[in-house]
Amino acid sequence: MKKLVIIFLAFILITGCTSQIKKGESSKIYPDAIVWNNTLYGISSEIINKDELGKELGKITSIVQPLPKKTGESNNAPIGSKIYEIVSKPNGNTLAVEMDGVLKKATKLDPVQ
Repeated sequence: MKKLVIIFLAFILITGCTSQIKKGESSKIYPDAIVWNNTLYGISSEIINKDELGKELGKITSIVQPLPKKTGESNNAPIGSKIYEIVSKPNGNTLAVEMDGVLKKATKLDPVQ
């Protein structure tokens, strides 16, 4: 009986500590990102105010998994999401991405090859 309890607890521990990735959930492993001008930008949860926006640079044209590789691609921002420059940071290191009506900060990570 004691062995049965130990086996049962081990089974619960093993099955409770594993997770499976379901189809279409790969973006949860990778950070939200876009590619603009052949550069990968990571989208943060930081919200940008509308008065910080500069000119509209373009829109997201496609969603790809796990990470975007071409200008206009995203792994989470909906198609049609607008991309803006940020007036206080015109050097291109940060952009604003409109996702479902919320402007989020996107920070430059790496050039895309």
